[in-house]
Amino acid sequence: MDLNNVTLLDVIDRHTLQNLQDAFAAATGMAAIATDKNGPITEGSNFTDFCMKLTRKSRTGADRCNQCDLHGGEEASRTGKPAVYFCPSGLMDFAAPVIVNGQHIGNLIGGQVLPEEPDEEKFRRIAKELGIDEDEYIAAIHKVKVIPKRQIEAAANLLWQMANALSEVGYQKLMALDSQKGKDDLVKDVINKFTTIDDQ
Repeated sequence: MDLNNVTLLDVIDRHTLQNLQDAFAAATGMAAIATDKNGPITEGSNFTDFCMKLTRKSRTGADRCNQCDLHGGEEASRTGKPAVYFCPSGLMDFAAPVIVNGQHIGNLIGGQVLPEEPDEEKFRRIAKELGIDEDEYIAAIHKVKVIPKRQIEAAANLLWQMANALSEVGYQKLMALDSQKGKDDLVKDVINKFTTIDDQ
């Protein structure tokens, strides 16, 4: 493994990451997904129909969602705390970066909720931009959970703690691999020296 190009899936296998994310979503009632620099690496947990069946079915909507997820993780990485923000489609999301050995290798993203009842006119405008039937979009937005902002921030903090734990595990794994590489290099060096002696 190239220790300078570690990925999130080098740190934790996809199945375990999916299980952690599913547990977070079940505990909070919010959506969750893990991403790396190229986009999602897990299946979305507890995603809303508003997002999956409407917003992300629009090419523009899907592009906006993926860019928003990446930007949220970068913002959290820059500030050193969870980023809580509105996505381009008007839902509240949050992100926490996974950083190993100073490298930002992925993000844990949560949310797809509203901190207050939706402004229908705002969501009709978004539906128009995305080419989605306005009435269908409004019906879907009314099914999205309304959760107080302080509870959303608490969930963001929980995701942040999970990301920090993954960062620590990743760092320990990286150090163990580096140590093993050093031992392997030492063994190769000894073998080369014996081979050189035998050849003389």
